[in-house]
Amino acid sequence: MGFNKTLGPLRTELRIATALWLVYSWTLALLRKNPKQRLAVGTAVCLLLTFLPEILLLSGGPRVGWVGETHTIQLQVDGMGCEACLHHVRGVLSEEGAIETTIDLDTGAGKVEVALGGGFNLTAAAEKLEKAGFYLKAVEQAAGAGPAAEGVSASPAGPSEL
Repeated sequence: MGFNKTLGPLRTELRIATALWLVYSWTLALLRKNPKQRLAVGTAVCLLLTFLPEILLLSGGPRVGWVGETHTIQLQVDGMGCEACLHHVRGVLSEEGAIETTIDLDTGAGKVEVALGGGFNLTAAAEKLEKAGFYLKAVEQAAGAGPAAEGVSASPAGPSEL
């Protein structure tokens, strides 16, 4: 179980505690007229680490261009607790051949756009994610969402290569 997955649900409380500590530290430094260079560097590092999951989320990288036919697979991912978890899941799906991935952190509902014949392997992605503590499954296509992808199963077990 990852550090962020464990502490993710406490993110708000930890950020409040961090902010209070920084205010206390700066107040003490200003009142005592202490050197502020070390405190400024420490504050910058603290803020970077505090907002690192959001930085990772925003740096998801550009969409990979694809000119052929694509198919969208509706997914459900369970076990995510923070933005770093979401970034990891998106990375694994991308490694397995997803062109574009959209996942809601709160609900775990998402969709993956894959190239038909592009080699996307849902089973391999589900196995990799399960080792990291996440659970991935394809869900039924909504009516009118287009033809179902051949070989995509509704769960990680079974053939799933596109």
